[in-house]
Amino acid sequence: MTEHFHLNLIGGHDWIVKTAQLLPLGITDQHLHFFFGMILIALIYALIRPLIYWMILLKWERVLTYLVSGLFVLFLLVSYEMYQGITGSGNVEFRDVANGALAMIFFGSFIAVIYLVELFFSYIKQLKKQKAKSA
Repeated sequence: MTEHFHLNLIGGHDWIVKTAQLLPLGITDQHLHFFFGMILIALIYALIRPLIYWMILLKWERVLTYLVSGLFVLFLLVSYEMYQGITGSGNVEFRDVANGALAMIFFGSFIAVIYLVELFFSYIKQLKKQKAKSA
């Protein structure tokens, strides 16, 4: 299975663009990666921007902080796994990144429970204030 996966990675973007046809024009593999990276980041930006704007309007700072920090941690985990693969200093396992993502999900659940408890207590506090005003 690893060989099949490796062979698919060698061809990379040849199913989209024939690199050999672009070489006479001076367009190299690096140019293609830059171009595809720009398209991908523009698409992701266009898709994520309304979601972020909506979260800002709803004042969901905790969710935004959690998402940014979670993405940063996943980036670090993937980078470390790639470092291990490049240097041969350890075993590269998808399971390590999956366990990191699972830890991120558990931490997010913990934050959600804490937030719900805070909401509950603030609601009780408001009820007490309203009863005190009406009495």
